[in-house]
Amino acid sequence: MVTARRASLIQQCIDHQEFTHVCLDATLRCCMRVKGQANYRKSKEVRENAPVPDATALRRVLTARGRTGACLGMWPIRGEAAPDVADCLRANVPQAALQQIVSVSSDMPSHTLSQILRKVCPSLQYMSLDPVHLVIVYNQAHGRKHTPG
Repeated sequence: MVTARRASLIQQCIDHQEFTHVCLDATLRCCMRVKGQANYRKSKEVRENAPVPDATALRRVLTARGRTGACLGMWPIRGEAAPDVADCLRANVPQAALQQIVSVSSDMPSHTLSQILRKVCPSLQYMSLDPVHLVIVYNQAHGRKHTPG
């Protein structure tokens, strides 16, 4: 029942062009307390000797918001590297939705991420800085002082 409902909701998102613009962000906090994974700040030896070894630990959650801000998905992910993000999208997003993606915003847009995502999202035209992080970057650039901007 849950799987059918999820598929129905994703199909509605596809039908309403929700995947045209996708905002991607990964957060660490959600997975910090997952049992068996060592804290990412621990030494490599401690992380490797944990019940869930460092190579298979899923320490982040990748969230995808659509054109209107709707949550398109939340998936556990190993890291924020471009190949990890592309593999996650390929595994969790239907092909029809991937073909619909025209733009992606992220907290760290890069040429590498753009090139790798173009292989997964054939209609991808451009990447941009996530609107929330745009404000953060602006504030950091001005030393958090109030400016006319």
